[in-house]
Amino acid sequence: MSDANVLFDTIPVRFGRSAAVAAVEQRLCELQARVTLCNELMLEEPEFRYEHELERDWLLRQISEHQFDLCRLNQPSLRRSA
Repeated sequence: MSDANVLFDTIPVRFGRSAAVAAVEQRLCELQARVTLCNELMLEEPEFRYEHELERDWLLRQISEHQFDLCRLNQPSLRRSA
């Protein structure tokens, strides 16, 4: 078996709501890592603290929006199938 086949066998394929939830969760992890980096940079580079604070605040707003999206995606559908 080639390496490509092994790769595709280990990655779950997701569709619909499951894919959207996975994408939002991945984005949240990325944003949280960037917030951590901004916090570290504020300590290491005090001369650029204001710029790092602005970026961190923007990232925190993005995180809040994505958390709202995730809650919405995880809610059961209000419509019932007929």
